[in-house]
Amino acid sequence: MADDPARSVQEDGQAGARGRVERLASRARLALGWERAWPPLAFALAILAAFVALALLGAFDLAGGAARPAAALACLAAMAFALRPLLRLRAPGRAEALARIDRDSGSTHGTAVALDDDLANPDDPLARALWDAHRKRLAAQAATLTVAAPAPGLAKRDPFALRAAAVIALALGLFVAGDSWRERLASAMPFAAPPTDAAQAA
Repeated sequence: MADDPARSVQEDGQAGARGRVERLASRARLALGWERAWPPLAFALAILAAFVALALLGAFDLAGGAARPAAALACLAAMAFALRPLLRLRAPGRAEALARIDRDSGSTHGTAVALDDDLANPDDPLARALWDAHRKRLAAQAATLTVAAPAPGLAKRDPFALRAAAVIALALGLFVAGDSWRERLASAMPFAAPPTDAAQAA
């Protein structure tokens, strides 16, 4: 039996729509993964920035021998605590990615999710005709699907903008330390030698 040109065009359109959804699903997975991973990473980096800022500002030059390892251990413990959610992190599933596409696209009918469905009874001519009409509408709607940029929601998790304060302190520390930034960073190491008179004068 000769191929039906109309059906071939329709199938090509549906294949194109599915291909677009597949590409969007990959982007949705990346967005979801970033939204889950970035908050703990950002807070751990903020803790590290605060520790480095204290070193650059000379706080560890004044500290006693026992204070330096205690401060370094406290920094490592705080970073480990901030990174704990990464241990429970799981890769976003396909269902989550498709739901994300529909949510970002404002699709109230779940276009991306529906495009992933299959016909339960392909041998029923009436069901096949209704299914083809349904798929044709979905293929047309697929062109409007999109994925929004990741939104980790750090502002809600950090209402006092402490991470920004850590970055500002780091920039200030670099300015204050000047050319002696290496010596001041070394002074923060747990088993660093006491600062020399020349380093203190710098």
